[in-house]
Amino acid sequence: MERVDHYDIEGIDLISYSYKDDNRGSFSNLAPLGDLFKTFGVGSSLAVSKNPTAGTLRGLHFQLHPFAQMKFVTCVAGSVFDVVVDLRPHSRTYGKWAGRVLTLEDCISLVIPPGLAHGFQTIEPESILLYGISAQHSAEKSRTLSYLELENEWPLAITEISNNDAAGLKLLQCLNLFDERWQ
Repeated sequence: MERVDHYDIEGIDLISYSYKDDNRGSFSNLAPLGDLFKTFGVGSSLAVSKNPTAGTLRGLHFQLHPFAQMKFVTCVAGSVFDVVVDLRPHSRTYGKWAGRVLTLEDCISLVIPPGLAHGFQTIEPESILLYGISAQHSAEKSRTLSYLELENEWPLAITEISNNDAAGLKLLQCLNLFDERWQ
């Protein structure tokens, strides 16, 4: 599997924002969420992922049609190595992956389209991600790509992982789950 920059994964949008510092701390308006959700098709569901331990791995998750999720992802505390893998058979970046560090200070949010597996590893303890998600979770349609497909690319030793994530599918198994609906 070839690694490419996030800018080169078809359909991923990077949204930059800024924050203001003063003697009280800082303030950032990530974006008018209603406008973002409308523009990018992300639903009104918000989720938070709090991760107390550095080295925690979550993912690489995706859901099948009709519960495929578009995600709006922002790191609001700590730092994570964020990864996406393109599983859409008609995409020019099919089978490729990209990874980048996300922090609050970077002032970047990702909009990840359906058909991409998404996950992250915490680089710092107490890392928190904020998600906007377009579809509800479906246990029946939820799948996980094995983190071992990217084994040599994780920045830290894995300290925490769920049983489900540890037993993820191989890339070829994931690619075979998609059809023409992912054009």
